Amino acid sequence: MSFRVPAFWVLSVALILTGVLTVMTLIPGAVLFNLDDEKSVTDALLTLLVAALFVERVQEVFIAAWRKSDRARIEAELEDARNDLRDTDTIDLKTKLTEYRAQTQKLAFALGLAIGFLVAFAGVRSISQVVNYEHIYGFQLTLFNIADVAITAGVIAGGSDALHQLMSLFTDTLETTRNRVRRSG
Repeated sequence: MSFRVPAFWVLSVALILTGVLTVMTLIPGAVLFNLDDEKSVTDALLTLLVAALFVERVQEVFIAAWRKSDRARIEAELEDARNDLRDTDTIDLKTKLTEYRAQTQKLAFALGLAIGFLVAFAGVRSISQVVNYEHIYGFQLTLFNIADVAITAGVIAGGSDALHQLMSLFTDTLETTRNRVRRSG
């Protein structure tokens, strides 16, 4: 049994490495995280949390209006099959409903990502709120803004629950650090 690497992956890794090396050698500036300022991180996370909550609500409205009737039809067929004790139909309909829900999740994520990009393009950003990027310019600043928009869109599309957990982790870590400093000082 021989190990074969698809050409796509080899080319992808080569391009990524070339890009990283180019950026590291041609663009000397770097951004610095402002993690000392608790307020900037908390504000950034709260902004993203509120944006994610709004996006989730928009998703619910659009997805419900678009997909709810089909789901209700499949569920009604499933209930009829259960009442008539048609096991093979029940299994088929359960599979159909599971596939329908999976497709709905994919559509919801795509819609959330699209809205997340729209929100990020409109100015809600995540990384730029917690880093000092004033000393970068030109191509690097463009890359920074592209990365900030893409990451923000992804975080917003990921939903408010993950953001809430991240915010809780951050505030809990800060509180633990404060308590340790108080005890040692």
